[in-house]
Amino acid sequence: MPVSIIENWALVEGAVARLEAPEDLPEFTGVIMRVDDVQPVEGFPNLLAEAVGSDLRVLIRSEQVRELGVSRGDLLRCRVRKAAGSRVFVHRRHIEKLPRRPSAAEL
Repeated sequence: MPVSIIENWALVEGAVARLEAPEDLPEFTGVIMRVDDVQPVEGFPNLLAEAVGSDLRVLIRSEQVRELGVSRGDLLRCRVRKAAGSRVFVHRRHIEKLPRRPSAAEL
């Protein structure tokens, strides 16, 4: 029986904890984000409101990960949609690297 997913978007912000290569989606990179904030996108349900404070695996096209130079510790803000299963995809036109926060040692 096919699973129906409603169109949904959320704006997620958080730090990159690690990167991984999903075996079943070679054109994507799995980016594990420690979610600091989730905001709704006007006109769409927010299916990730409960993600604040957790680690969330988002899928970003590997080409875009390389172009942005995404690495551990980076802060990202991106528009994401929840797909079938536990997959969460980033909208390719709505992702940005934010300035890094100073570490405890730098304060």
